[in-house]
Amino acid sequence: MDRSAGSYVTTTTLSELVRAFVPHPLPPTEPALEPESFIDLNRHAELALARLSGVSGLVPSVDWLL
Repeated sequence: MDRSAGSYVTTTTLSELVRAFVPHPLPPTEPALEPESFIDLNRHAELALARLSGVSGLVPSVDWLL
């Protein structure tokens, strides 16, 4: 059975048949990991963190959340 993240390999150990999942090596080669493809995603993540940081100042205390 092949999987997108790796494949199963059947082998024997101590005369018992076993299956093991072997992942593909990292980093993946297809598709290429180009920094330009992550610029927009990184910008959105930074904006979300900035909003979260701003809202965290409105919480009176951590105990109030619990």
